[in-house]
Amino acid sequence: MPKPPINPIIFWSFLGIAIVVIFIVGLITSRQCVDINGCSACWSTIDKNVKSEVCGENETCRVDAYVDQHNAVTNALLCACDRAKTGIDYPNTQMNNRIIEAYKEIYGSSPTVQEICESGNLVRLRY
Repeated sequence: MPKPPINPIIFWSFLGIAIVVIFIVGLITSRQCVDINGCSACWSTIDKNVKSEVCGENETCRVDAYVDQHNAVTNALLCACDRAKTGIDYPNTQMNNRIIEAYKEIYGSSPTVQEICESGNLVRLRY
């Protein structure tokens, strides 16, 4: 009887370790962050259940990943807008460009920094 090309014990051990590594990498990469002019915010890339005052007193509700991302980026943009407004007419071009870039990444359009920061369109979504 010919010998199998790969020892089954080694094969299944390797496969088990690979699955565990993939799972751990998935957990680690399920969180992303943005930094806009020193205003940082992070979100989960997977849907999750959270306990929050938004859900009701001592209640848990489901947060979709896109809502979590939207709210995190909105928080960072609001913070960055507060920092950019210091001075007259948004003087820091580099800071303004970063705000516009971050806004475009989530909303898909590129208005001016004044339109972003003063329009009232930076609103958190409810979950």
